[in-house]
Order: sequence, then structure tokens, then C-alpha cells
Amino acid sequence: TYQCLCGASCIGLQYPKPLITSGIISNNLEKKLIQSILEIYGIQLERFNWSISTKSQISGDFDCSTRFLAEELYPGIQSNELDTNKILFRCKGCGFPTHAILQTDTSKNQQFEAAVIANFVVDKSGRTRNIPSFALLQGLI
Repeated sequence: TYQCLCGASCIGLQYPKPLITSGIISNNLEKKLIQSILEIYGIQLERFNWSISTKSQISGDFDCSTRFLAEELYPGIQSNELDTNKILFRCKGCGFPTHAILQTDTSKNQQFEAAVIANFVVDKSGRTRNIPSFALLQGLI
């Protein structure tokens, strides 16, 4: 299971695949998102780790906890930078990007149907690993 910064959005994968660090969103978009996260939250990430899967193997209450990535939250991001066949989502609580859904025909040997940002892992005890200590100190989570 993976989560956003505040823990309001938790996404589980039945059969997680090895993490990948590129190819889900453009390098330019990733850099802009990471820079925005640094400016908004004071948290420095090197990159996003993604866990890819099919939509049927993902569990989470997406309708309640996430929404489309909004340009008003990330002002440096232009809508034309978003890949037209992927929809990026963010947590409604903290705004941290959570996952991407592929919007094309998956019968064309696409690599994934869904990709979850896997930087913050929730272990079996329910504790989150890898949350930056600055976020804890600032009360972000």
C-alpha cells in the first residue's frame, strides 16, 4: 500500500511489480512537480517511484480521496504538458500526486493501465515508511 503525504489517500496493489522511475510522465513534468512539492511543502524528492499495475488490481477510495491534478495547485504546470492519454490524480487533502490512469486501448500491449506513486510505503503494521521528517515536524501529516 502507498500513500500521499497526509495519509488521506492510500492506494493498495494486489500484485505490485518492481518500481520504475521513468516513462510514466515526461521528465520535464516530473521536474516541475517535484519543484512545486519543494516550494509548497519544503520536501525534496529526487524522483517519483512508480508501481505499475492493471486497474483491476488497484484498491482505494479514489472518488473520495483524489481528484484530477489541478493547474491552480501547481501553477508552473501547463495543461499541454500533461500526456493526452494519461490522467494524473492528486490527493484532495494535501495535493500530492497519487497516480496516473492510462486512457487508451490496453489491447495494444501498453506497459500499464495504472501507475501509483510509490514514494511513501505503508507497511503491514499501518506505519508509513519514507515520510520526510520535515513533513512530520511541520504537521503536514
